[in-house]
Amino acid sequence: MLDLGTLGGNCGGPAVLNNRGQVIGSSTLPGDLISRPFLWDHGVITDLGTLGGDNGEALAINDAGEKLWAIPICLATRYSMRSSGVTGQ
Repeated sequence: MLDLGTLGGNCGGPAVLNNRGQVIGSSTLPGDLISRPFLWDHGVITDLGTLGGDNGEALAINDAGEKLWAIPICLATRYSMRSSGVTGQ
């Protein structure tokens, strides 16, 4: 087991591990009111941001490193494959 850390908040957890050792998950920011998707890559945790709004959730990562995450917006969900440039609603 390995502690991946957080984006500054008290809560966080992994969602998916790929064959390159990359992990995506979600973490709260300081204050624990906002949750953001993250990428953990060999000891470095990176906030993946959102396409609008404050919160997001990591859903998947493939072995090419392409990430898929959801950003809740007014009961709808917007999906993004940011690293490949593909977006959709």
